[in-house]
Amino acid sequence: MSSSSAAFHFAERAGIDANVLRDVLDAGPMASVVSRGKAQKLTDDDLAAQAAIADVLKNARLAETAADAAGSAHPLITASRELYESAVADGRGELDMIGVIAVLQARADARAPGPWTLELTPFDDSDADRLRQGQRQELDARYGSGDHEPGAAPSVRGSGVASAVLRKLEEHARPLGARRLVLETGTAQPDAIRFYQREGYAPIPLFGSYAGSDVLVRFGRDLLVPR
Repeated sequence: MSSSSAAFHFAERAGIDANVLRDVLDAGPMASVVSRGKAQKLTDDDLAAQAAIADVLKNARLAETAADAAGSAHPLITASRELYESAVADGRGELDMIGVIAVLQARADARAPGPWTLELTPFDDSDADRLRQGQRQELDARYGSGDHEPGAAPSVRGSGVASAVLRKLEEHARPLGARRLVLETGTAQPDAIRFYQREGYAPIPLFGSYAGSDVLVRFGRDLLVPR
């Protein structure tokens, strides 16, 4: 159903009549009673729950765990799970499963037409503290209680802000004489691992008290090498 939400989101942004999209999908070979019902709800902008996002998220996590255990590649399951988690983190868990369209809309709205304007703030800044607390609650719900470091707020994920923040950190570190930036995450956080690798960070050995850990991974990037 997340793919149906994505299709209607695209139609909205592209100026395509939702009724036309609904009719096209209804006439297709993959149409069913369920898909027709959800397409009508999306056309009517009716996000009242039949199957709530919070409940569907539980199923997505179970499916992803089973796929991991079987050694199966599951990019679409992961993408759906991430959307459901973002929706729950944004307070939309009680919406119908098609309500992930609200997450897609928020992400699209967050995309800035020009370069990001970023500034460093003190660690104890009140807005920064609220973001950390919300993110840690989300990560605790996903991975269990632990020492989690926050990332981008759910409403701006996919907008490029995380890459912009990473560039800002690199720019800040160079004048201080830093030659390498080192990032750490957990083996249970594949989203973070993919992001770091996409940004040009390569795995490096763990060191210090974390050497030999089977739940942590570190990445590094030489700051003297231009992007």
